[in-house]
Amino acid sequence: MTLIIPIAIASALLAGPGQAADSAGVDVRLLSITEVRHVVLEKPAQGEEAISFTFGDSPEPGLVLELELIGVVAGQATHYGHVTVKSAEDDTGHKLNPLKPRFSMNDAGSTFLKIDREHMYFGQGQVPQDRIKFDVKLELPNRAAKKLAMAAGSVKLRTGKRQDVLIAGPRQKIGTPLKDKALAAAGLKVEIVEPQPDGFLAPQDLSKAVVFRVSGKLETLLDASVVDAQGKELSSGSMSSTAGDAKTYVLEADESLPDDARLKLVVLLGQKDVEVPFKLADVPLP
Repeated sequence: MTLIIPIAIASALLAGPGQAADSAGVDVRLLSITEVRHVVLEKPAQGEEAISFTFGDSPEPGLVLELELIGVVAGQATHYGHVTVKSAEDDTGHKLNPLKPRFSMNDAGSTFLKIDREHMYFGQGQVPQDRIKFDVKLELPNRAAKKLAMAAGSVKLRTGKRQDVLIAGPRQKIGTPLKDKALAAAGLKVEIVEPQPDGFLAPQDLSKAVVFRVSGKLETLLDASVVDAQGKELSSGSMSSTAGDAKTYVLEADESLPDDARLKLVVLLGQKDVEVPFKLADVPLP
């Protein structure tokens, strides 16, 4: 096995406008552009494959464009995804193809990812609610290139109405599929299941946990928690596991759950996907 160690990471903070997407009412800004290169220190032996290796959160070799979407639709969005790059090239005429992530579950190019603004804007003060950030990852430009001549593509934002669903006495409904109009409208089937004393999803204390299984349109379940009769959240931790077309959640509280505990599910109704185009030109490379 031969390791390829990144030796150069160059970044430029731009925070300049890209293209306003009037059709969606969303402004597009290019925040930064980062270029990561590597060098092969040892040629792989015959029959071996060179493996790109990075430490911690180091980015994979490539060109990373950090884009920001601002506007009402961006603020209403619960998911983003299906990022496409129609064309991109540097100022030497070298075409830059989009890069695929190592793990398909994080592939914003082929699916929708849930928007977590707290994570997106961590450490940047007050979290803005009218915008989101995402990355476009491209192949490396030629070393002789000075600019990203152009990059054009689009990203889809998923919007809809958030609806709270409260299930009273969830631990008394074990083994019974839940009947609720909002859950049905969201395309979800939910069943409370018996907490297991052992296994991967075993809670530390069965009296403090609510376990439920969801199938159907899993992306319409935005959040889940256990609350008391006044709406105060009781759950302090959660685990989940996906098997086939179903997902199992374990919600745990710090104390034994009271009789008036309720399962609170936040679902997305009337979902609508909005395509936002972006177009960049003559962007200086790091």
